[in-house]
Amino acid sequence: MEMHQLAGIDVGGTSTRVALADACGRVLGRGRTAGAGFTEVPVAESSRRLGLAWAAACREAGHDPAVPVAALFAGFLLLLPSAPLAA
Repeated sequence: MEMHQLAGIDVGGTSTRVALADACGRVLGRGRTAGAGFTEVPVAESSRRLGLAWAAACREAGHDPAVPVAALFAGFLLLLPSAPLAA
C-alpha cells in the first residue's frame, strides 16, 4: 500500500517549522530552525534554514527528503513585502 504523506511549513521571522503527517493527520515528524522570513534574512540563508527544518522532519518521519509528498501547505512571513528583500 502506498503511503501518502502531507507536509506543513511555517516560515516566520522567529522560527521556521515543518511537520510531516500521514493521510489521517497523524504527525510523523517535526523540524524546527531559526526564522527564515525573506524580509528577515538573505534568501540563501532562508533556503538553508528551511532545508534544515525539512531534513529534520523527514528524518524523524522516516521519509526520504528527495521523495515528493502528496500535498504541501505553507505559510510565509511577508512573502510580498513592501520593503526590499534582504540581499
